[in-house]
Amino acid sequence: MHLLVSASIRNDVKLTLGSAESKVEVSASPTSITTDDSTIGDVLEGTAVARLPLNGRTIDRALVFVAGNTNDNADNPQISGGLHWNGAMYNVDGVPVNDISNGAAAYSYDSNLTTLPSTEIVQEIKVTSSVAKAEFEGGSAISMTTKSGSNKFHGEAYYFNRNRFGAARDYFAYAGTVVKPGLNRNEFGGFVSGPIWKDKTFFLFAVDTLIQRNGKPNFFTVPTDAERTGDFSGTTKQLWNSSTGTIIPGNKITVIDSRAAAILAYIPHANVASSGASASGGPTNNLLQTVNNKYDDFKYTGKLDHNLNRLNALTAEGYYAYGNPYFSRNGTPAQYGNYQNAGYITVEGMLRDVSVFSPRMLNEIHYSYFSHRNIRLGQNASFDPTSLFPGLYGPFRIGGLSTVNMTNYTAVGDTGGAGHNPETTQSIADNFTLVRGRHTMKFGASVNFNNVIIKSGTTSSSLGTFGFTGKYTSSAPGTATSSPTYNATGDAFADFLLGDPASTVRATPQIAINQTYKNYEFYGQDDWAVTQRLTLNLGLRYEVQTTPNEKNGDFSNFDFDTGKLVIRSSGGVISKDANATVLALYPGTYTTSEANGWGSSVTLTDKTNYGPRVGFAYRLTADAKSVLRGGYGIYYGLIPPGIGPIRISQLNFPFLLTQSYTSTSAYAPTLTLANPFPGTGTVAANPTIYASQRDGKNARIQQWNLTVEQALPAAAGFRVSYVGNKTTHAPYYVFDENFPTAQRPLTSLQAGRRFQPWASILTNITEGYAFTNQMQVELTKRTGNGLYLQTSYTWNSGLDDVPISGTTQNPYNPGGDKGNSDGTHKNNFFLQATYDLPFHRHGFGERVVNGWSLASLTQLRSGTPFSPSFTIPSTTTNASGGVPVGTSTVGWYATRPNKVTGANPYDLHSQHGRYFDAAAFTAPDNFTFGNAGRNSLIGPPEVGFDLSLEKKTAVSEGVQFLLRLDAFNALNHPNFGTPSANISNTSTAGLITSTNSNQPNRSLQLGGKLVF
Repeated sequence: MHLLVSASIRNDVKLTLGSAESKVEVSASPTSITTDDSTIGDVLEGTAVARLPLNGRTIDRALVFVAGNTNDNADNPQISGGLHWNGAMYNVDGVPVNDISNGAAAYSYDSNLTTLPSTEIVQEIKVTSSVAKAEFEGGSAISMTTKSGSNKFHGEAYYFNRNRFGAARDYFAYAGTVVKPGLNRNEFGGFVSGPIWKDKTFFLFAVDTLIQRNGKPNFFTVPTDAERTGDFSGTTKQLWNSSTGTIIPGNKITVIDSRAAAILAYIPHANVASSGASASGGPTNNLLQTVNNKYDDFKYTGKLDHNLNRLNALTAEGYYAYGNPYFSRNGTPAQYGNYQNAGYITVEGMLRDVSVFSPRMLNEIHYSYFSHRNIRLGQNASFDPTSLFPGLYGPFRIGGLSTVNMTNYTAVGDTGGAGHNPETTQSIADNFTLVRGRHTMKFGASVNFNNVIIKSGTTSSSLGTFGFTGKYTSSAPGTATSSPTYNATGDAFADFLLGDPASTVRATPQIAINQTYKNYEFYGQDDWAVTQRLTLNLGLRYEVQTTPNEKNGDFSNFDFDTGKLVIRSSGGVISKDANATVLALYPGTYTTSEANGWGSSVTLTDKTNYGPRVGFAYRLTADAKSVLRGGYGIYYGLIPPGIGPIRISQLNFPFLLTQSYTSTSAYAPTLTLANPFPGTGTVAANPTIYASQRDGKNARIQQWNLTVEQALPAAAGFRVSYVGNKTTHAPYYVFDENFPTAQRPLTSLQAGRRFQPWASILTNITEGYAFTNQMQVELTKRTGNGLYLQTSYTWNSGLDDVPISGTTQNPYNPGGDKGNSDGTHKNNFFLQATYDLPFHRHGFGERVVNGWSLASLTQLRSGTPFSPSFTIPSTTTNASGGVPVGTSTVGWYATRPNKVTGANPYDLHSQHGRYFDAAAFTAPDNFTFGNAGRNSLIGPPEVGFDLSLEKKTAVSEGVQFLLRLDAFNALNHPNFGTPSANISNTSTAGLITSTNSNQPNRSLQLGGKLVF
């Protein structure tokens, strides 16, 4: 019998009474359909996954092809209408492996889920997408089972490479005009497994490595070599000396500020001719660099299985994955602005004991440890800007170049960062199975101890920001515009060399936070075989996530009843990390949690998370080849810290201080690099703050399904399923609770806000709504005749009022944002297949003819939705709404236009080259919101066809060599990105200027495996 992971199969076999000498053989053929539970899901077998041409060779790429998956997200797949935040919960051998802060799988910055076990050692993957049993949390459960050792030694070694020579050009990169992007990707590793003590102890050890370099050429604008020495004689405009009010003779600056010189040493030299003169007369696009991402990923996996006796088994496993170095470009020159390390360190460990007390009782208990560290470390981390610029709030744990913005030049500056930020989950779980008569019952409980640490972080503002505009090398006041020495703009780089900024900013570093919280989970499940044909699945789950605690009490929230910001306190004392300067600047606007009657917690725990699950499976025929099954269940998406507790802690008032300085003179500088922060500066009169709904609920997900399933000849199975999903209390990432209740002409948005002095109050509220209907059709053939086939079609209708990012157009009418769910495809066709070619020859030519196979992945999907937009003009252009033409539009806020009645946005007979017709939309009436729906337009479709050709050759008995060629996007079909959606820009509206990163241009990969 072939039992798949997390599957329930009942095979009825008949035993015959034999004599004492006779031998009774019991056999049951494998079933190709699910006969005894209501769950909807897919099982991906590890052997098939390893053979498929997965672009990236990571587990998440296989998940794209699961029936019911409607988006392209690697770590947050939305399957069968699941949530974006904590919608899919991952586990490996029963161990949760989620990035708890972001409510997703633990991810790497830009190399997919390399944090998880490799495809080579995965035995099976079960994706449970609808009406999972009570033992599973979340709307979707993704369970991976890894291989184990046995009494025979097994293993493999592999190597794969792809590079720029096997990669096609991007559709928009025309030959001869753009250099082909660099690419060199090497993957190598392997595993070995076998016995340590025959029939007792077995091991598995795996090593996986990814070394990748990829980049693309970019143009930047830097000063010329002459300008670096102060010689601007090559510019077309006369420079002036702001100190004397006279021209700079010969446009040559003779004294360069020493601080500017220190920063200048990091600016690369020009290496190509300027493409023309900037507005200030300086160069443009005179530096061409290819900045490569440098990803080095390493992963080590170990597993030990030990049989204490025939009724008791122990398992110990662990893996260590890290990306380091992990240089990630940020669109800046190679010398600064990028992440010198944007990697990760992921550690997992597990100890499990399985005890069989009797043929009817089994218990499994395990302890697990999972840690995922995101690393964010900018370049030049050892550079200390406080050594140059007095007044910065140092010292810094992580340094970097200060940001220098120069008009018409590429900016200089680093990102800083916080270094290693560990998120840890320690879990203890027990699961007990009891079989009694026709009942198979399972009960379990677990507790997770979660810890999120974010270390003190350096931002670009805390490193210092300096703005140079050219104003201090422009003409002296009163200079006639007709004068040959007149210069209205000056040169920003010249101002920089003189050390005369027009503006400066400084800020305190972000505080460190250390948050802890627990998850308690309990469940009971009864699978009741009522009759030979009818099985009922009955379950109940309860889970609760406690309110987070922070080591220093660093929390603040907003009370919308009293209109005050509430700072967490204990014994009347607030955190030592509260900035005294910030508190003094906003008197009367805040109170403590205890004084507000909240005790020592600014949020409450949701204790209402009861999840009943009920389902049935009915065998329509006695041979169990036709099945009708269905079910209903309630699930919960717990709020991840990243969209709630972290934002009302580290990022909130009063834990950050930002001060701005602006030169008070129109000509003579009052700010210098030698004294960039005189006095106290200014702070935002109306700062933006964060809040979290105090009595917020966890997302409540109701799922239901109905399936007809039919076993077909040749071990194939066919199913048709209706899947429904309704979510209430879905979290908004940001929801502006301080938006003006009405838009009034000549009245600023700030003046209309309810709670002063605050600007936006970006709140995590849990009042969102989502509804999904799906039809899933799937055909599966797992074994026989050398063919593995899994193909599906999903029709998806998903509507919600919860943008994944950003706020609603009108917070007082969130229903107005009801539209197609972000990032989802309405039509989804997937095909994954492997086929052993039927070429067989003995004797001469055997090694050449035999052992060929093909594998393919195909996806055909309609486009993802997007919203039309428009730009509010500075003054009204018509008299709509009774507002005269030419009235200032201060106070008007809208993001979407009106839809023209009867117009078809896709009617492009006269719009050559446009994806949609901007004339189908028009700006709304003055000071009103547009009526065009959110996500009312659908982008270009996606077509993907990946192909693999493999040759298997026997080296010796039990040893094989596999040579393989993978072609990703084998047909090099261009898949286009989302068109420009802003109808106000008539020159670009509806135009597509990029390709879809989910389906890049063709690339070839060559690899080999030695298998024994």
